[in-house]
Amino acid sequence: MFYFHGAKGGNFTIVSDKNLQINAYFIGTRPAGRTRDFTWVQALAVMFDTHTLVIAAKRVSKWDDKVDALMVNWDGEAVIILLMETRNGGRMAKTER
Repeated sequence: MFYFHGAKGGNFTIVSDKNLQINAYFIGTRPAGRTRDFTWVQALAVMFDTHTLVIAAKRVSKWDDKVDALMVNWDGEAVIILLMETRNGGRMAKTER
């Protein structure tokens, strides 16, 4: 398990290397009586070579479990993730919500 505490509204470097950079954007709230924010990662960006992969939860005014709020971008272009199952010989790949 990896625990990292950040401040809400902040961008943080999680990994920094010559060939790899991983950043996280934190959102959160500060409950009454607490001395620090309760935070979670809203978006991750992975940069390597000349590429950037961003995986993020879309900002919504009200959360709905029936609506997909995941956003994936590759080099600035939206990636559509299809819900599917495929088999290749004895191997299977499946995406599901």
